[in-house]
Amino acid sequence: MAVVLLVLEVQSLRVAFDLVWYSTLAYLVARARRAFVEGPWLARAERVTGAVLIGLGIRLAFERR
Repeated sequence: MAVVLLVLEVQSLRVAFDLVWYSTLAYLVARARRAFVEGPWLARAERVTGAVLIGLGIRLAFERR
């Protein structure tokens, strides 16, 4: 019976830690999403992505076959 109670206690701690961990993770992801969408990061990401795609297109255009 003592083993069952010990296992129950350990698993309860695990559930509590997981709850805190995933709640913190969800909060940080929501905050990062808000900063990305509302802040200047979206425009920067679009510029970088565009530059990368243009660079790849130029590289493809000058590639020998």
